[in-house]
Amino acid sequence: MTDRPYPEPDGETQPFWDGIAEGRLRLQRCASCGRYVFYPRQIMFGTDPVAIDRLLLDIIEKERRARGAISIWDRSPSSLRMDDTRARDADPNVNIIIREPGHVEYASTLGLGVYDRARIVIKDVDVP
Repeated sequence: MTDRPYPEPDGETQPFWDGIAEGRLRLQRCASCGRYVFYPRQIMFGTDPVAIDRLLLDIIEKERRARGAISIWDRSPSSLRMDDTRARDADPNVNIIIREPGHVEYASTLGLGVYDRARIVIKDVDVP
């Protein structure tokens, strides 16, 4: 037995844990709407939180562009509407705050991880 903490399966998560024990990743669906409960197309594991965040910024940016939304790096005053949560909820091109994804790059300057995409090693693992 190990001293590591493990999650306690419950009625909702038991099928997931049973699948893991069988070497399978099971995706659950909502019975009422049919949508996946666990939706990501990928799962990333890593030991470097800065590298993981850097990769996620690329995924978010790609998805925003595919949906016609402005770049996460856009600081245009036209997209900033302070205290207007209705506008933000209705339009992905409206920010109620200025988001600074640059904090991820800054974390690398503090030695907290790797931001440089060329230095991040990605290994695909297939689970049979």
